[in-house]
Amino acid sequence: MDLQRVIDGFFGYAFEHRIPIYNEFALQFELAFYLRERFKDEKKVELKRNISFLGLTRSSFVKKEIDVLVYKSADTFSDIAVIELKAIVNQKIARPINVYHWIEDLKFLEQLRAAGIGQCISLFITDNQL
Repeated sequence: MDLQRVIDGFFGYAFEHRIPIYNEFALQFELAFYLRERFKDEKKVELKRNISFLGLTRSSFVKKEIDVLVYKSADTFSDIAVIELKAIVNQKIARPINVYHWIEDLKFLEQLRAAGIGQCISLFITDNQL
């Protein structure tokens, strides 16, 4: 699965159809809707899934929930994709806490890759042009 290409397609689709991405939840919802349409019966797309669903021990990870989980079978880690999202929009300044949470997401993705998850993607978007 070339998930990066599909995600690129999502941003093109959102721009073309003027889908507003005004906060992280909007990004999560719209991306999941797009992925579900794209994968139809081929893969499942779930939001805010606890890692215990995959049989992973929660105490071993910096986070406990996956923002977007894409999979055919939860038993085949190599075919699972995890997407962590940060959408820093409608804010006058970038706050250090936002960057800290993004770094925490990256650590979480590294831990998931070490556990055998096939694809781990971090999306960080902002409307700050600086």
